[in-house]
Amino acid sequence: MLYIKKLARPFMLLLALMNLGFMIWVFFYPFKTAAFVGLSALNGNAETELRTMYGGLIGGLGIINLLGALSPRRTENAVWATAWVFLGVGIVRSCGCLFFNADVWQIIFAISEMIAAATCFIMLKSLSVVSVPELK
Repeated sequence: MLYIKKLARPFMLLLALMNLGFMIWVFFYPFKTAAFVGLSALNGNAETELRTMYGGLIGGLGIINLLGALSPRRTENAVWATAWVFLGVGIVRSCGCLFFNADVWQIIFAISEMIAAATCFIMLKSLSVVSVPELK
């Protein structure tokens, strides 16, 4: 289990680079990202929403990942938050793939998100070093 603990910070760094890179990409090229998944922005509000929801939220997760990678005392919290974010997104995307006509990329994204969530939950088992006192 020790090797899993050593992988948590590099994993958070990898996710930080990916998520922050995606945020920057979406900020400058929101229409390419939207077109890839079949969306189009009809006006400035829609363009802002694309940048915010695709770039901003993923960028926020990237900051959490970066803090977990750089600060050992924040690693467990970053892995915890990342696990739940990927699980939520993975479940919703998986349901979309099952009930709607999704292409192969959506299936690949869903599988990747579920694997990332599972990886984080496995890492949490080896990272948990703080015990919570029982209330009497």
